[in-house]
Amino acid sequence: MTWFNSANSNATSGSNVIKINDNQSVANVRANDALVLGSFAPVEISNAYATTHGTFIELKKPWPNATQSQVPCVVLPTSGDFNTAVSALNSASKMVNDNYKSMVDWQTKTGTVQFRDLEGNTQTVKTLRQMQSEIDISNPFPWAMRKVEFEARRQQNLERYTASGFVNHGLHIDANVNPAVGNGLWTWPGSPNQMSIGVAETDSGGQGKSRTKHATLNVSGVLFDLKRICHVNYVFLKLPPTEDGTRTYDSDTGITVTHSSSAIAFASENGTNKVVTDPVNMWGFEAFLREINDDDPFVYANGLIQSRATNIDGVTTTDDTIRPNSYFSWYSGDETSRGRGVNWQIASEAQRMRIGSNPENLIYFDDLNGKFYQWCIRGCSYTGVGNGDWDFIDSTVAIPLSQKAGNGTRVPVQGSGNTPQETRTGARFFASSALHAHNPKSRRGIFTAKTDDDCFFIVCGTVSRLNTGIYHPSHNPLGSSLPRDGETYDQTSVALTNKADCFEQANILTGSGAIASGKSGRPDGRFYDAIYEDGEGGVCRDMRYNSQSLTAEEIAETDLQVKLGHYRGIEQPLFVRFLTAQPFYYGSSNTSNLYFRAGQNNTGDLINFESLGFKVGSSVIIHQPATNYVGYGSLHEVAGHIELRSNRSNIIDKLPGSYSGQLNKTDPCYIMKADPMPSLAGEFCHTDVAVTDPATVLQCSALRGGWIGSWVPTRSNGAPKKIHWSRPVGRGEVSITGNLGASWVAGDAALWFGDIDNNSSLPVTVSEGQIIMATYKTAAAMTEQTEKSKVFGAAKGVGGVCVVGAHNKLAFSLCEQLPEQSQPIRSRSFQVSGFEFSEDSKIESVQHPQFNLAGAASDVAIKVLNYTIEQNGQLFIGYEYESINHDGNRWLDSGEMSFDGNSSNANRVSKGSSILTEAIGWV
Repeated sequence: MTWFNSANSNATSGSNVIKINDNQSVANVRANDALVLGSFAPVEISNAYATTHGTFIELKKPWPNATQSQVPCVVLPTSGDFNTAVSALNSASKMVNDNYKSMVDWQTKTGTVQFRDLEGNTQTVKTLRQMQSEIDISNPFPWAMRKVEFEARRQQNLERYTASGFVNHGLHIDANVNPAVGNGLWTWPGSPNQMSIGVAETDSGGQGKSRTKHATLNVSGVLFDLKRICHVNYVFLKLPPTEDGTRTYDSDTGITVTHSSSAIAFASENGTNKVVTDPVNMWGFEAFLREINDDDPFVYANGLIQSRATNIDGVTTTDDTIRPNSYFSWYSGDETSRGRGVNWQIASEAQRMRIGSNPENLIYFDDLNGKFYQWCIRGCSYTGVGNGDWDFIDSTVAIPLSQKAGNGTRVPVQGSGNTPQETRTGARFFASSALHAHNPKSRRGIFTAKTDDDCFFIVCGTVSRLNTGIYHPSHNPLGSSLPRDGETYDQTSVALTNKADCFEQANILTGSGAIASGKSGRPDGRFYDAIYEDGEGGVCRDMRYNSQSLTAEEIAETDLQVKLGHYRGIEQPLFVRFLTAQPFYYGSSNTSNLYFRAGQNNTGDLINFESLGFKVGSSVIIHQPATNYVGYGSLHEVAGHIELRSNRSNIIDKLPGSYSGQLNKTDPCYIMKADPMPSLAGEFCHTDVAVTDPATVLQCSALRGGWIGSWVPTRSNGAPKKIHWSRPVGRGEVSITGNLGASWVAGDAALWFGDIDNNSSLPVTVSEGQIIMATYKTAAAMTEQTEKSKVFGAAKGVGGVCVVGAHNKLAFSLCEQLPEQSQPIRSRSFQVSGFEFSEDSKIESVQHPQFNLAGAASDVAIKVLNYTIEQNGQLFIGYEYESINHDGNRWLDSGEMSFDGNSSNANRVSKGSSILTEAIGWV
């Protein structure tokens, strides 16, 4: 071993300085070391140093040998170095020996130990185990997610996603086997009161656009993977049993009562207290934070309290029997949704670690109070306290979450409690994101519990339900059962004179109307306990909005589905009824009211509609068969005055009249009462009653109480003529009576629906007193009338111009026009080449390439411009439309569209504004 080694050095005889030519470092050379130069004997070193002139080693005595040039040399340690090292080692060994016991205690015991240094000083230090214990106390369960980290992740999600909603919708089963509502949501027609979202992880396939098989729901930044809810593989969305005619709801007091029989329920009806027969369910999820403790010890896979997963990350689950059924229930009275989980308080540390270290289980530890928490979610469904739609379920409107106005219809808050809270006192409810007075920390897309910032509700949609009563088109159009003789309503010997008769158990064929029976009294064959993809007894509003902002491609895809007629529309069908068959005549009008008189040409007294049974403000329909005019509106307080528009949605909207001259003053008019029914989506059953004289209907027991549909005026006798149905016809059936309903015969569908291109029958002859009742499937409206709206996104929000014929479903949805010729107009689209905006960002006109179309002059051709509309942070698609003129030989086009309000001419649309019936997502 050497301290130093150089390959090139000079030594001058008689000099005590050795020059190191290669400038090797002399840092390790010490006094008394030995220098060996070449093959000469070692000489003792005095010093070694480096300067700007070079590196040198100084000897204690002059070099005794001959001068040497460029020879190697080395420096060897001497015994002094070893003596120093030995001394140091002895001191270290002594210190170790003196502190050996303390070292062992420091490693094995808790508390403190004392060490002695070389000078004999005592040092007190904490042992290793003591330090670890203090670390564990200050940071227990190191494998657990801390609250700080959980909230940081949650904040990232709040910033990443535009609103609470679905991150992934999940896939759905083959629509030919289990009909699908939309991406991820599908039905079980053979299983009572349920539907599903997403498919099982074990399924090999699935349909839809979702990135995952299961749905993922974002609620205020907390992401829930929806898996195995109420089923070991699938997610079951459970709905309450439907109505059987024994429950009443008083809209004045907010009190609902279930009676011992339907007879007692109907006997208790009055002006405000009504039997519930037309229910609509609402469903969604309630998310809440709960503390895990001895009283509530269970944790659940993915925070799903209704989970039936057999294990959580490999840890076997058991039924949570600590909580009552009401804690797990989807709806009041549900006792079959108890969840499985793991008892956290008795789980081993290893089991806790496996569950708690998986962030998808939504468990965190709060260092401030030393407690564990889990974010949980509960699937919920509500039957609605009364009849009809849920009017207050849009989170963008400043409302409490409720079916109707009034505390009693509010959705109760339950959160981590065993039972829902009472709502009639108004103390606890879910406030929308716009209801800032009760929701100061509002989050887009959800409702927040008034008194709990960590409890939320997200509405996913509604379902229209059938009831258990006998189907009758007039008395109980949402019924499903058969009379006790097994015959349909029009063939039965059972007396059905009113709605109460349809619910009397003695009148009903036992078991009929239910899936298990296979027997339905409805023309569409549906059952009251099945959930369908649309229509009566089916899913209505689908409010599973995407949690992220809509892209331009997604907006364009929706618009394409609308123009292809594939978009899922929503509307409230009308229950129509003749209260009188008395004819009257159009007299005159102003911009908002029409006046009707007893005589032609504006003669005779004004008609007192109230004396005929109509109430001021009630919705009505006016028919003038000679001109095919149909007007929708409401009865004005001034006798004989009616506010009318040409679109059926005005029955619900009851807007001020906007009449353009279409009526004449010489042909009779007739009035019908019209009441909106619960909303339906997709396809639903519509009944057209074709009859010459309304008096005939009033004498028919099956129809004088009204029906869901329309009156189609016909002319009796004469040459055979086609009957043009009031809506686009799908599959259907026809019943005919010539004796005021004493007996009915089935009509030939090939005859009565034979002319598909004209949406009519083949030529037929209708006799005086004959009633043709055509019940068929038709598509719900995709759009509804509106005032012209601001364009969202300026120029980027303006779409293209499309021309459609009356055979296109969009034409009927926009302006209720039906084809009149057999040659369909082929739809075409064109890009906008220019446009003009008003100062308030509304579109005033657009320019596009001119085009010509083939087609008959009596048919309908409409140009449509699509554009985006924003309302309260949600996006809709708006449509401006106008008709195209015909010169007798061909359709002509100016290459321009101008928009200055709704108008019509001779019952053929001129122009107007519409908007999709449902928001398509978030801005």
